[in-house]
Amino acid sequence: MMGEAFGKIFWGFLIVLIEIHLFAFDVLPDPVGYYFIYSGISMLLYDYPLGKKASNWAIVLCFLSIPSVFISQNEVNQMVEVISFSQIYTTIMGIVKVILSFYVLQLMLKIAEERGGDDLRNGTSKFFRIYIITMMSVQILTPFAMNTHGNLLIMSTFITVLLVLILEIMFLVLIRRFKKLDN
Repeated sequence: MMGEAFGKIFWGFLIVLIEIHLFAFDVLPDPVGYYFIYSGISMLLYDYPLGKKASNWAIVLCFLSIPSVFISQNEVNQMVEVISFSQIYTTIMGIVKVILSFYVLQLMLKIAEERGGDDLRNGTSKFFRIYIITMMSVQILTPFAMNTHGNLLIMSTFITVLLVLILEIMFLVLIRRFKKLDN
């Protein structure tokens, strides 16, 4: 059951990470990804009631992310000079996703303490701190990016995107490790 639950959580976060817009629609809609996350966490609630907050945030994101089916992340990034609904929406979604990730990582840490070895527990704990601090820093500092210009903006955007992508992939790899706890 743990393998199936973390399989759903993995696919949910993967769907949310990948953004492919075909014409005006997202081929892999975020609400579906958040529903997968909700569904996977719900499977763990009987044994780990700590996951209730994560499941609540996942269902909230399921509904809040409906406009993301029509708003391309690339379009938002191109409108840096003008504050628009899409930028505010994207910022709110980013913050709420970090909150969801925080509670999912708390759940994973609890499971690692009970079912995993020292390696899994220590690795999850270290990743938890690095991920949350980095993602919150990105969310806090991103609005200030509109005040930078030229090469500094390009360099900081490149580094931020690369760092976030690496952390998201590491998060997916960690989730896959938890999927194997059943075996």
